[in-house]
Amino acid sequence: MSSLRGNVSEGETHNLPTRLEYFPKGEYVRWILGLGLAATLAVVWPRSPAHVPGPVLTAFQASKAQVVGFSVNDWVGLPPGILVRTELVHMARALDARSGCRAGERVSVSSASVSWVASCVTRGTSLRLTVEWVSGRGRYLVVDETRTGGIGHLTVDAVRAVRILAPFGPVHQSLTIEGSLRGFLSPRQERAALSRMLTAVGAREVNGERAREWVSIAAYTPGMGGVLRTQGQPVDLQLALVTDHVSGRTLVLVGSPLIAIPY
Repeated sequence: MSSLRGNVSEGETHNLPTRLEYFPKGEYVRWILGLGLAATLAVVWPRSPAHVPGPVLTAFQASKAQVVGFSVNDWVGLPPGILVRTELVHMARALDARSGCRAGERVSVSSASVSWVASCVTRGTSLRLTVEWVSGRGRYLVVDETRTGGIGHLTVDAVRAVRILAPFGPVHQSLTIEGSLRGFLSPRQERAALSRMLTAVGAREVNGERAREWVSIAAYTPGMGGVLRTQGQPVDLQLALVTDHVSGRTLVLVGSPLIAIPY
């Protein structure tokens, strides 16, 4: 995964490192649909968010990390076809009205894509709305929410994102909680931390990846809700530990069904 610095201010994160940021122009949707985990994934997870924050939070708390913030990423796939500008504007206005977000609006049109994006801060949460058509990829409505400094509004924001998108079709939702631990972890400590998180929610490891600066595990927790499939195995939880040499800390990311921010 790419290591990208977030776009929130240091003051909001209490000088802790953060990877919380938006994927540009619906990039999250393209990424999630093309994601590997060394395999092809089938996306099959429209689900109620009410069942998800609890297990994600429980797994995160088992890591004993300090909270940085969270990200809620929701999207709806629209029926096939080219999204003409007039239709885009109509959908954009409908999203706008449902969210109350009317700042930072911009429209981009080319022969291969059409997109509308609006960004604002509402009730302490950074909110980004996207309506997009990309040739060969499809048409999407996307709601991204990011909040730093705590997780007290996680369930409220998760439910709000679904309410904004629900009239347009089945909503796909990913939740990610980010935190950090002081210092770096040895391989043994990494294994112990990941094991605690899995055990806390009764999850079993499906597969994993390791790079020089990070380790990631995909897992399955029966009854959590939204599910992806990789190599025929269900996945609804992802855990990652990332070494951040700049801050001298280890970042802890917990996502369902997958981590929805770059690291």
